Amino acid sequence: MRCSSCGRDNPTDAAFCANCGFAFTFASPPHEGPTPPLPVVPSALVPSQAPAATFPRTYAGFWIRLVAAIVDSLILGVVNGFISFASPALPLGGTA
Repeated sequence: MRCSSCGRDNPTDAAFCANCGFAFTFASPPHEGPTPPLPVVPSALVPSQAPAATFPRTYAGFWIRLVAAIVDSLILGVVNGFISFASPALPLGGTA
């Protein structure tokens, strides 16, 4: 059975296309006769082969990233301290 979405040949008892996941419907019996040709789709338009959107990425400088790491550490330290203070009965391993 040929997938009408991507054109891949699949087993006749398949419910979904093995390539694109298109759901096959069995409302009518299979078409007898020659198979109509599939439309030619340029490879640039096929979603599974299209490259990801490319745009210039700008990363923050070293000092901005260092300050962000310090702020993250402070936030996690405060949360960790609050959890440790709220449950003093638990040992350092975290299990009772």
